[in-house]
Amino acid sequence: ELFSVWVGTLGPAMTYAKLHELFSRVGTVYSIKMLLELQCAFVNYTRKEDCERAIQCFNGMVVEGAPLTVRYPFKTHTGDSEPFQRLRVYQ
Repeated sequence: ELFSVWVGTLGPAMTYAKLHELFSRVGTVYSIKMLLELQCAFVNYTRKEDCERAIQCFNGMVVEGAPLTVRYPFKTHTGDSEPFQRLRVYQ
């Protein structure tokens, strides 16, 4: 089972490697899906505690000139993370 955080307000210079390096500081990153056209990403962990630490540590942090927004993805009526569900096949 994977647990994801949504990362918004990515600066134009943000890369996969920079995201991986930053988010690995709080736990083992399983995968990252960047949506550059939307200036956001999904960072996936195998432990929920890592998500909680990521939100606490990185929400509001200025990286590459932009303050990150880090939160859980929005939930649908089924309780699933809708954006994560659509992206799951690409892992």
